[in-house]
Amino acid sequence: MHCMTEKSGGAMIEINEGALNFKFNDGYSVIKFDDSPYYRKKFNKLPHSKGVDFIAYNADDFILIEVKDCLSFEIDNKWRTSTGDEDHETFDIEVAHKVASTFSCIVGANTYYDRTSENAEEIALLLDYVKASSIDKTIRVYLVLEGDFEKVVHSRNNKMIKKSIKDRMKTYLSWIHCCKVEVYSIEEINHSAIPFSVERC
Repeated sequence: MHCMTEKSGGAMIEINEGALNFKFNDGYSVIKFDDSPYYRKKFNKLPHSKGVDFIAYNADDFILIEVKDCLSFEIDNKWRTSTGDEDHETFDIEVAHKVASTFSCIVGANTYYDRTSENAEEIALLLDYVKASSIDKTIRVYLVLEGDFEKVVHSRNNKMIKKSIKDRMKTYLSWIHCCKVEVYSIEEINHSAIPFSVERC
């Protein structure tokens, strides 16, 4: 679901992902990436293709956002909070793969022969930003992780769990220049100086 709402100084983009509503600051363009026609109709022809939930960008930032809302489903997702287990798709590995796959999709869109396709061009435009980002822009990766996992992972509290996932993701994504990686809950997002906020619908 995409909607616009007026805000002082311009328009703020709102997009829903499941039960969560994301509001992006003025000046950002946003694509619900894994729901875009190009991703679904073209990139999904590749077996095991993946993509992040959102891409947001402006003149300074290129932001990739993946959402994992596990509230009330912590016990089912307990195993995914482990890190460094390359035999299973834990949160750290899954998100790193989705980021890598997203960049692959963007490159593919840029070379796609049908240059009149609005959806292909929409994604292809981002490649110019990716090229520029290695010079003076910041690529940011955010995992929005909701869930009180410390009640099922008794050896670690929520802060420790998120830090472990973040540190492992940073290692997996170290091949991306200027990559900033964060793992935040909704509460942490809304108390941080980042260009979007989240609330439950």
